[in-house]
Amino acid sequence: MDITIVYRMLMFFFLSFLTINICIDYYVYLVSLLVLKITYSYIEPKFRELLPVDKKAVLITGCDTGFGHFISIRLAKDGFIVYAGVLDLNGKGANKLKDRKLPNLHLVQLDVTNSMQIQEAVNRVQKTSGGLWGVINNAGFGIPGDIEFCLLDHYRKCQEVNLNGQIAIVKAFLPMIRKSKGRIVNVSSVMGRFPWPGRSNYVITKHGIETMTDSLRLEMAKFGVGVSMIEPGAFSHATGFCSDELVRQGFVISCH
Repeated sequence: MDITIVYRMLMFFFLSFLTINICIDYYVYLVSLLVLKITYSYIEPKFRELLPVDKKAVLITGCDTGFGHFISIRLAKDGFIVYAGVLDLNGKGANKLKDRKLPNLHLVQLDVTNSMQIQEAVNRVQKTSGGLWGVINNAGFGIPGDIEFCLLDHYRKCQEVNLNGQIAIVKAFLPMIRKSKGRIVNVSSVMGRFPWPGRSNYVITKHGIETMTDSLRLEMAKFGVGVSMIEPGAFSHATGFCSDELVRQGFVISCH
């Protein structure tokens, strides 16, 4: 048999096999998406039935930008009474939240490193809603840089905001959460589980959040309080690693 014919036959079978596999993978992908969509449409109403959110109060830190900003909007739209902690009540992020004109979204001046502001937030929640069902510990901060070149002040600031700040918020609002048998959600990062070059000051604090959250979960189980942790991945703009301020200071060139 002519070698050219053999070659063409082999190529035909190979391409046919490849095409069939691609088609199968494509249809499996489509079927999987369809199953997920059907499952979600069935499960979501069930969750809403199990968790009536009307008049449940939630405090969220770090709502000027990123995750906190959008979580506060979403929960307010879902019917929660939301206390959105911001660093600047007249800042750009706060004004965007005000523009939403959501009647159950309340802005709170809240620097998690400021004990007076934390106590004022506690007093306001107690006075206006009488209690609290949930806390989302979202405020965070990070400065890129190798250990050799990072200043100790960078480490101190990260620890004060990311770790000590979360602990301070937990301690301040835990009595109300325990009374309502509510939930605490601490926002960590995938960086809390692995070493990352150039992110040591951030990684250290996130690892601390992981162990603190696990300890808190065990301590609160007997009170019926849920303690969860979220570990976001590569959301550089939401975490502030690509903030305009860091670009201006020369810590990063650009993240676009």
